[in-house]
Amino acid sequence: MKINFVQKTSTGKVRDENQDDMGFIDIPYGKIFVVADGMGGGINGKEAANKAVYTVLNKFSNDNNSITYELDKSIQEANRKIYEISNKNRQTGSTAAILVIKKRKAYIAHVGDSRIYLFRDSKLNKLTTDHSKVQSLLDAGVITIDEAKNHPDAHIITQCLGVNHEVNAEIGNKPLKIKNKDIFLLCSDGLWNMVDDQKITEILSGTYSVDVMCDYLINEALNAGGFDNITIQIVSVDIENEKFYTSLLSNIKSGLNKAKSAFIYKKKFLLTGIFAALICLIATFFSYYHNPYEIDYSNSYSYTINECNNMVTDIVKQVGYPINKEIIELTSISVHKEDIIGKAIEKKLNKKYQGLIDVDKEYKNYIEKVGSSMLPYMKREEIKYHFHVIQKDDEINAFAIPGGGIYIFSGLLKTLENEAQLAAIIGHEMMHVDLKHCTAIYQILLQIPKENQSHFMFILASIADQPFSSEIEAEADRCSLDLIYKLKYSPYQIVNYWETTANDDIPSTYSLCSQSIITTIFDELDNLLASHPTYPKRICLLKNHIIKLQEKNPQDSFFIGKWNYENKIPLYKR
Repeated sequence: MKINFVQKTSTGKVRDENQDDMGFIDIPYGKIFVVADGMGGGINGKEAANKAVYTVLNKFSNDNNSITYELDKSIQEANRKIYEISNKNRQTGSTAAILVIKKRKAYIAHVGDSRIYLFRDSKLNKLTTDHSKVQSLLDAGVITIDEAKNHPDAHIITQCLGVNHEVNAEIGNKPLKIKNKDIFLLCSDGLWNMVDDQKITEILSGTYSVDVMCDYLINEALNAGGFDNITIQIVSVDIENEKFYTSLLSNIKSGLNKAKSAFIYKKKFLLTGIFAALICLIATFFSYYHNPYEIDYSNSYSYTINECNNMVTDIVKQVGYPINKEIIELTSISVHKEDIIGKAIEKKLNKKYQGLIDVDKEYKNYIEKVGSSMLPYMKREEIKYHFHVIQKDDEINAFAIPGGGIYIFSGLLKTLENEAQLAAIIGHEMMHVDLKHCTAIYQILLQIPKENQSHFMFILASIADQPFSSEIEAEADRCSLDLIYKLKYSPYQIVNYWETTANDDIPSTYSLCSQSIITTIFDELDNLLASHPTYPKRICLLKNHIIKLQEKNPQDSFFIGKWNYENKIPLYKR
């Protein structure tokens, strides 16, 4: 049984401090997950939540006691420790939601209003009942569910750790039998108070990784106001791998029986029987044990920081680019206008590439799903991204248009080797939209009289944008690396792609002393007007940024997704 697990927390938009806590431990008793929400203000609440998590995780003994007994014992011990803090004139307390998974069984316990949900068969089930005043009113039929949502006493809880000498924790009498694809969600009230069950169900129904699901949920809570701390644990269970071993044993027995039968009745068929057994084994291995999640290890790459911008015009562009960014921000247009422009461009593209757009529906759907996994990380949430494939094998290109249109030529898709490279390409184009690279110049062009637009459009666009277009591309590269790094895609694969694509005729280094003044002037002019960084420079910049990402947030391994790319099945499709 494979468990995919992620936990994340956010202070929210209103609180100054995060008084939630969370933790996980894997011991002989099983895998234990805890979420706690501290109360009491300032350091008191934070300390209470920390005590709750630490004590529960560390008080399970190695005795042969039942899990329910150990749950109660650890909760009472956590209560005692927090009660000691409360008695020192520091009134405090904490909730606790606890999940224990052992083999194929789940045990739950809770105190307060931190919740545990089970998402199964496309339905969200709340496994815990809040220990709160509002819940008591609901149970008594005094108020309705709609009235409970904005009730003035919503913050009052009737049970928590640390208020009394003993606590009456609610512990499930019977363990829950786990099924394949079950998803457990543990959370503080900062999530469920802000995000309704329908939205939670929608997110957990998605084909995302648990990491992306967690980000989606936190973003939803923040967008709804983020009035409280938000803490989430997602535990996804995959039992499918057990089928491999079951099928393997079955095929071994089948093959051996065939071999035995052949030996008994006709010895000359012995080799045929053995061969049949081997075929069954190999077929089982490839049908159940192919691994679409090929791994890239960071220790396989030895990048070093290098000076990439070593031309005079590089320095000029670096100095001027912040000004260019300010111009982009000042001249950028509203989302509504951007959408109008985007639709106008779409019409022209549909006419230009009539009969060539989205011909391959399988590719379009695949790219759309990969792109959709990146949406939680886009800052401009109001943009409605849409993804398209233009069937032109002779075009190795991709581009973005205002309003969120992402277009990739089939020629480019044929040069890619895996999903990590595809994600980097898609992310690069989405970043052009998110960073408003697609819109500022259009705002300027809109001011030109219609009768002069056709004549001035190209000239004005070139003058305003060309000197900084390579810096814009470099920025999109960096932000795209940040994006795929968060999604656990290998950032090394896009470097491999550009190294494979690079023109060997372009020198990797540049020196003012190594060539004539005339050549130097022309090279500087080419560099100034280049729409993209030259291959050596682009590769250099990418490598430098990967080094910085690893220093800031080290990761040992990443997904490649060659199998996924070949079969057009997204890495996060489960």
